[in-house]
Amino acid sequence: MSLPPPLPWQVRTQPERLILVIGASAALAISLLLLARAADVPVTACLWKCATGVPCAGCGGTRALAALLSGSWREALAWNPAAVIASIIALIGGLYASCVLLFRLEPWRPQLFGAAWWRFAIAVLIAGNWVYLLWAGRS
Repeated sequence: MSLPPPLPWQVRTQPERLILVIGASAALAISLLLLARAADVPVTACLWKCATGVPCAGCGGTRALAALLSGSWREALAWNPAAVIASIIALIGGLYASCVLLFRLEPWRPQLFGAAWWRFAIAVLIAGNWVYLLWAGRS
């Protein structure tokens, strides 16, 4: 029995390229928001909160990232724990994707669980974060 030929480099690294594009876009958006905040430029209010009066699952995310960048972990976690966790995951993913692409490493593709399990876990975490924000009275 012979093994199939290895996949071309472009096919093997496509997920890593997508991770880098998404990470770079998020970094640009976060940078623009933080620059606007530093320059005292009013940032558009959350449409969900304006329409319902209830904070959305991402409310406080910008303030959490600003606190995280200034080194105040406790304040960042108090504003929005999910934003802090997501930014750390995005940083690790960006570093991983950069290393795979720059050093032409073999991508790591673990098959630990089915995709449905991960989607459910992420939905539960987002819902839990939203309950925390409602309980804490975030705006």
